[in-house]
Amino acid sequence: MLGNRETPRNTESGAAEAPSGGARDLAPLDLAHLSRQCFGDKSLEIELLLQFRIQSLSIATQLEDGAARSPGSTADLAHRLRGSALAIGAGKVARAAATVEERGRAGGHSRSAEMARAISDLRDAVTEAVVEIDRLRA
Repeated sequence: MLGNRETPRNTESGAAEAPSGGARDLAPLDLAHLSRQCFGDKSLEIELLLQFRIQSLSIATQLEDGAARSPGSTADLAHRLRGSALAIGAGKVARAAATVEERGRAGGHSRSAEMARAISDLRDAVTEAVVEIDRLRA
């Protein structure tokens, strides 16, 4: 099982942030974190992972397709995904979503090159997490 024994840090805004742990940050999911969140209930872990799989793919697609027409709606979608990712220990997704959210809150339009790159990075992180979820289910 993947492990990260650190607890989430709070950012300046007061929101929980994924802990950094060097090589551990390379893993798409922190299963030790998820286990703690679910108090070791494996069926709950699976349920949350499956819900995250569906939600993360949906939000990534909405962001890529430009369904979020304003910087604010882009930021809101990314914020929702970031919270879900933090809850299950998907640190890479959380960090990538935070970047999209920050750019959206700063007024970065979803069609800008900088925002497009952030959304592409988010899609890559989501894909990694989904592949890991699928691997765990197999």
